Amino acid sequence: MRLLISPPSSQVSRRWSAGPASCTARFASPCAVPPARPYCPTGNYSVSYHEGVENHTTTELASLDGDLLLAMSSMMARAFHHDQLLAWLVPNARIRPARLRDFFEREIRYRLNGTAIPLVVGPNGLALWHPPGSIPSQQHPFSTAGAHLSLTRRRAMVARSIRRELVRRRPTEAHWRLSHLAVDPGIQRVGIGQALLAAGIERAGRAGVGVYLENTNPQVLPFLGTMGFGQVGIIRTRRAPPVWLMWRPGV
Repeated sequence: MRLLISPPSSQVSRRWSAGPASCTARFASPCAVPPARPYCPTGNYSVSYHEGVENHTTTELASLDGDLLLAMSSMMARAFHHDQLLAWLVPNARIRPARLRDFFEREIRYRLNGTAIPLVVGPNGLALWHPPGSIPSQQHPFSTAGAHLSLTRRRAMVARSIRRELVRRRPTEAHWRLSHLAVDPGIQRVGIGQALLAAGIERAGRAGVGVYLENTNPQVLPFLGTMGFGQVGIIRTRRAPPVWLMWRPGV
């Protein structure tokens, strides 16, 4: 997961439309320019708005498929290209973009089948949040094994071992879990990741439960501390980079 501390910025509101005339969205963003392409999912489209930190607005999508799924999986592949665990699993940087794009497309489909909630900030950021009970940790521990096998063949055994340990160590009490968070590298450090994280924290706060996530980026640990997270464990498997287990208690 990639989360970045963001500097203060002023709000710039932008409005655009694409596709059918009725498909129009409004976002609040400090970005200097609007997205390069109009952002509008095809098919049924319903949203709810949450005013996030740094004047960003997060949007809950009713669905994530088709062209939007391909766009988001490609964005996640770019965001995680230098992630230390994924780079270890796919050390060949030339083939890594295609492998990661396929991996994240499979992961998104699997998560949404488990009733994950996709939150976005325009076309530039995506978070997959799992409300309490959406995917019980004690069921289907190898449901994404196929995705991991397509990600890497040489180190598939290690990937499955990490997956198994992650599932085993997840909290048993009710909580909101962040499984994925990605921000397009071209527009990081402006508060998009912070807004996507804060949106899930707020939902967990309304429910009075904690928040759990697994982090593979050591540079993010201080920021997570400022957001109320503490380290509750670490997973090391053979020569693979570590995964930090982070918990934010419910209020």
